[in-house]
Amino acid sequence: MSVKTLDSKGRWRNKTVSFRMSPEEASQLDLLVKLSGLTKQEFVIRALLTPHISVHATVRMRRAIREEMGELVTELRRLRRAGDVPEALSESIGTVARFVGSFAPESSPLDEEDGVIRSLKRDGGITRQSTAAAPLGTPIDRSNHA
Repeated sequence: MSVKTLDSKGRWRNKTVSFRMSPEEASQLDLLVKLSGLTKQEFVIRALLTPHISVHATVRMRRAIREEMGELVTELRRLRRAGDVPEALSESIGTVARFVGSFAPESSPLDEEDGVIRSLKRDGGITRQSTAAAPLGTPIDRSNHA
């Protein structure tokens, strides 16, 4: 007998659900599943039971997908303007464009550190600090300073 496969909440998935789709709808679903990185089963379950599907990709994966898809989307939009693109392909272009557009701008830890450094700099980028030092515990005479 085979081992039971449980979902993330420990439930045994033993019900089969099936439905019919047109070839165009199936193609659209396949594209969404591919872009999500989920299995088709997991994608359909999340799409039906949750208001928003969230997929967390690594920075490297997101960058590679954005570069590849960005070029593809640009070329496909050019073709769409020419009017030679079938409606199914036009829908796929829109899906890919929304997917690529949903990526939040990336910032690496180095970018964040550079921003902090820029916010601390004054006087043309040079941070000025006093070089005068007094031994610890020595009172500082501030009477001559304006």
